[in-house]
Amino acid sequence: MVGMRRRGVAALALALALTFGLIPGAPSPGAKAYPSDSVGIEGHGWGHGRGMGQYGALGYALAGWDWPTILGHYYSNTVDGGIGNPGLFVRLLRLDDHDTIVFDPTGTARVNGAGARRAYMVRLVGANSFAIWASDDCAGGPSGWQQIATNTAGPITISSLASDGVSSVLQTCEVGGNKRYRNDIVVADSGAGQRTLNGVLMDNYLRGVVPAESPASWGSLGGGSGMNALRAQAVAARSYAWSENRYAYAKTCDTDACQVYRGVDAEAATSNQAVADTSGHIRLKNGNPARTEFSSSTGGQTAGGEFPSVVDDGDAVCVSGACNPNHNWSASIPVSTIQAKYPSIGTLQAVSVTERTPADGGLRVQTIALRGSSGTATIGGDTFRSVFGLKSTWFNVVGSPSGGVNGYWLLGSDAGLFSFGRAGFYGSMGGKRLNQPVVGMASTASGGGYWLVARDGGIFAFGDAVNRFYGSMGGRPLNKPVVGMARTASGNGYWLVASDGGIFAFGDAVNHFYGSTGGMRLNQPVVGMAPTSTGNGYWLVASDGGIFAFGDAVNHFYGSTGGLKLARPVIGMSPIPNDRGYWLVAADGGVFAFGDAPFFGSLPSRRVVGTAAGLRSTATGGGYVIAEANGNVNSFGDAPFFGTVSDVVPGFRGTIIGMDVSLGG
Repeated sequence: MVGMRRRGVAALALALALTFGLIPGAPSPGAKAYPSDSVGIEGHGWGHGRGMGQYGALGYALAGWDWPTILGHYYSNTVDGGIGNPGLFVRLLRLDDHDTIVFDPTGTARVNGAGARRAYMVRLVGANSFAIWASDDCAGGPSGWQQIATNTAGPITISSLASDGVSSVLQTCEVGGNKRYRNDIVVADSGAGQRTLNGVLMDNYLRGVVPAESPASWGSLGGGSGMNALRAQAVAARSYAWSENRYAYAKTCDTDACQVYRGVDAEAATSNQAVADTSGHIRLKNGNPARTEFSSSTGGQTAGGEFPSVVDDGDAVCVSGACNPNHNWSASIPVSTIQAKYPSIGTLQAVSVTERTPADGGLRVQTIALRGSSGTATIGGDTFRSVFGLKSTWFNVVGSPSGGVNGYWLLGSDAGLFSFGRAGFYGSMGGKRLNQPVVGMASTASGGGYWLVARDGGIFAFGDAVNRFYGSMGGRPLNKPVVGMARTASGNGYWLVASDGGIFAFGDAVNHFYGSTGGMRLNQPVVGMAPTSTGNGYWLVASDGGIFAFGDAVNHFYGSTGGLKLARPVIGMSPIPNDRGYWLVAADGGVFAFGDAPFFGSLPSRRVVGTAAGLRSTATGGGYVIAEANGNVNSFGDAPFFGTVSDVVPGFRGTIIGMDVSLGG
């Protein structure tokens, strides 16, 4: 039979609805419980990864970068600016809704500019109304607390006449021990309760922030070059604080909900010097103070967002044989813990990353699916990180059921190849001069090698495909260029397909030539092919989604999108393992399901705006993998996720044009 193209109206309507996520896919039948007692996680970095990485700043400082260069790298869309040394109010969160008790060892403390006592206690007694007591110490002294005011309007400011030495500053009296703060302690009515604040000059504030965020000992590393990491931290912390306006009564707070501030008790000589060296400097974005977020470790690439994502080579810093412990890390989550946290899923069957953050090229987990016997829970990556105590959202799941896929390859437009999971790398044509560009690939039956095919039909063999080179069209005249290839069931041959649907058979594929559309007039060019599981037939697919069936594929024609107006052209197809259905994938990642092929999702249904480079089914037919041109990978159903190109080439700017999966247990 020369070809077949017809539309299955019901199947098409269903496929169109599913492409836009109107009907969810059900869990694949017969899935078993998770294969181990725990879920393995391999990750990178510690924290959100936005802006400066503190370990990265240290690495760059030890490599000789000065602090302006470090800041310019992480905050590339900002410039240096100045604010002098203004004052700000810092909310001391642990003291919320408690009496404020302040001790002055010099006995010169004043309330709103009057008096001179050693200790004061302030209590909110009405709307913006405070009662005040005085005494000799935090416990009330021998004579007890003496009330000196009953209904004083707030805010209440406690200050000292003493010098600014660390032994004479004000102290907040607390059960676990007094805490020391420079400048003033202020008590305010937030409208929701009593709040204790530190009214402090910016540089005094930073003396309690910098060593709480970056170890002060870093300043002594590299013969003092580590000071540039502390200086960069001082500027980032100053800019971040000055950009804040958290509350009506305070600019910022003292925990990692804002940035960590521990007052005088955290101060150290090196960090104090870093603050002094950079006094007044902030980063400006569009003329305003930049909210210069930072985190401990980026893992090697910043997360992007307000500041462009950049490679962070400094993150892999090692000092005296000790390396950043957060650059790479691993974790193990008991299956029982996951089931207890999400009981609606029943028995856990698989854990799959379903979406990654586009701002950093698809590194960090945006959503993750927990598939179980009773249903699937899809949760945010940051929620998953928080619930299970992971260091960051840049991670991969290892050991999850994989639909019989143990890895995949992504093929670049430059003929470079990227391998993931247990898909081996056996070489590529990347960086080599070719007569015509490579347009597709196919892996051998063993998964121990692969062929690449060029536009002129030239074949390049790698791994065990070297022993299975059966010829090519290289150097021969073609009516139309080759657009793809597929191997036979035995792996001892392959077909090449041209854009006019012409088929070229090599090896035992010669015995399995069942026809082509070569010489026929087509509405749209052929863009790919797929063999049946028996190897006794194949389908060709055109860019309008038209299907041409040959050999035993004639008995497995389930419809097409031929004749339908599509938003984006079809770029390929993949059958389910029993040949009773197939998926078509469009350039925007839209998926059309025909026959028994289930719909598990698409790029548009996940609101991913990208260009698809290929779709491949899992060995079970219970899912599929969609590769994007930018190197991102999206797993659906029981398909695994092993990473993206940006995992191995941070900041990847090439183009992926094809893919294949490695099958196994």
